[in-house]
Amino acid sequence: MASLMSLESVRVPIYGHGFSAENVCSQVQKSVDSVADLLSALREHLNTFNRVHRLPPELLSLIFEMIAHIPNRHEDIFNFDKLTSEEYTRARPPSSGIATIAHVCKRWRAVALSTPSLWTYVSALPGSDQFRAYVERSLSLPLSVSVGTDAPHLQESLSSVGPRLRRLDLAINGSVEDDIHTSVLRIEAPSVRCATLMCSPECSSEVLEVVVSLEVEWVELFGQRKSSLEALALSLATNWLPSNTFTQLTHLVLSCNPDILSTSRTGLLTLLANAPRLEFLHILRLWYSGTDGMTVALDHLRSLVFDSTHWDSVLPFFARLLIPAATPVAVLNAPPMAVAPLSPPLDSSSSVTSLAIYSKGSTLQINAKSALRDYLLHGESDCDGFYKFDDIVCSLHDLLSLSTVTSLTLSHGDVDVVPLLQHFHQVSDLELHSSGSPHGRTTVQEVLQSVESDGWLPALSSFTLRVHGPITYEISILGAAAQMLRTRARMDPGHPVRRVVVQLCDRARDPAARVAYESDKIRANFAPHVEEFEVREVPRPTGQPKRWMVEGAEKYWTLYDRAKPEYLGPWHSGDSSGGWTDGR
Repeated sequence: MASLMSLESVRVPIYGHGFSAENVCSQVQKSVDSVADLLSALREHLNTFNRVHRLPPELLSLIFEMIAHIPNRHEDIFNFDKLTSEEYTRARPPSSGIATIAHVCKRWRAVALSTPSLWTYVSALPGSDQFRAYVERSLSLPLSVSVGTDAPHLQESLSSVGPRLRRLDLAINGSVEDDIHTSVLRIEAPSVRCATLMCSPECSSEVLEVVVSLEVEWVELFGQRKSSLEALALSLATNWLPSNTFTQLTHLVLSCNPDILSTSRTGLLTLLANAPRLEFLHILRLWYSGTDGMTVALDHLRSLVFDSTHWDSVLPFFARLLIPAATPVAVLNAPPMAVAPLSPPLDSSSSVTSLAIYSKGSTLQINAKSALRDYLLHGESDCDGFYKFDDIVCSLHDLLSLSTVTSLTLSHGDVDVVPLLQHFHQVSDLELHSSGSPHGRTTVQEVLQSVESDGWLPALSSFTLRVHGPITYEISILGAAAQMLRTRARMDPGHPVRRVVVQLCDRARDPAARVAYESDKIRANFAPHVEEFEVREVPRPTGQPKRWMVEGAEKYWTLYDRAKPEYLGPWHSGDSSGGWTDGR
């Protein structure tokens, strides 16, 4: 057998045969090559007995398709906020394992090459051999293309695959003069379903003073007046907007250039009017003013998000929209207002009845609910102090109808909410959470003292106090709460606080005797002043926190983390807001 070939059978004698050293080396190298070929053949034959190679080609092909599933490659589309043009260009190619799969072994390569669906996502340079190889190997299947506008042969290459184009992720990068060629977007692509046309921040900053006074340039995308697009994401440094009628568009992410006034003032409402079936609307950096203008009905809208937009733009723009009563609305990272707005509050169509203010570290979160709609106001504090929590909270009465709130929850850390209490005339249920930190205890104590001394929350009848750790650490809060109850019962016998619940959080590790002793001590100080009293142990929350994201929002892409903030309230409370879904 060839596999038993011995070294003697390939040994070349050096002396006594008149061979030169060069000839000997040549003969030895040939022997080495033949042995290497033999070993390679043996290893390949041995690999056929590996378990993975016992899988039929059809099953192996299915596994490859699952590994290289195209939606998993659209996670970095919205990272443009933090990337320079150069970094943005490099970030576009997907983290695909197709090339790796095709180079594992001959069998895997053969299976990969015979599976057209593996080659339908193309991020290679247009006009390159790799680009053409992907197009050929995908046969006639629909294509997804990810490319930058600085690529050579861009329009020619996209036009060549236009009839097959199902998705286009276009990174608008490079110099401004080369960026804005709208002819690229007018290619014939009648079957395209998703398009992301995203500018890097550097492009935006370069053109601020160039296009500030230009009128909107309306561009008909992909050669079809009646567009087949289902999802569209735009982050533009230019003054153009799509003029198509979007009869199937359900997802729209729009990052505005606030310095292009004409685009934001008149163009956006026109764009929305052309998308009557919109379900998910996500707007960043909106600039809008005035209380007049067209009104747009979005009868199918399921989620509305404003991000990094001033309130004096959010309120008048929101007033121009007619959306379903149950559609949740989120306002993220909106700077505090300098003056009171002229527009009606956010909840003018259905006044808020439930309000929760949570503060944790550098994050402020305000959850508001009306009979019809849920609202989220969420912000992250920056190092420059631009987003000041106290200013946001103090102006809350200009944004929401606080006089109709009946249920109030405060877990506000070191944020000062005392000036806000004067606006709550109908609050009957108050829930206070102590954060366990010194600042948190101080602010909770200030709220209790203000309710006692200033007479705020006149309709209060039910009070829940949540404390952390042994009561020796919370003695000041418990004392202030007992004093407030005592004063309310004495000063207004007809309207005392009737029901009190004290929640002891995460006490599972404490001895049962200590918990029982503390419960009895709390009861002795609280129970004489109320009709109903209860001490309740609350376990440590388990599972993943919820995120503000309506189901289906990430059908075509993965949103950036800031767009789907985590719920800061107690997880086990089971918040039923339409915008909160299980975190991942």
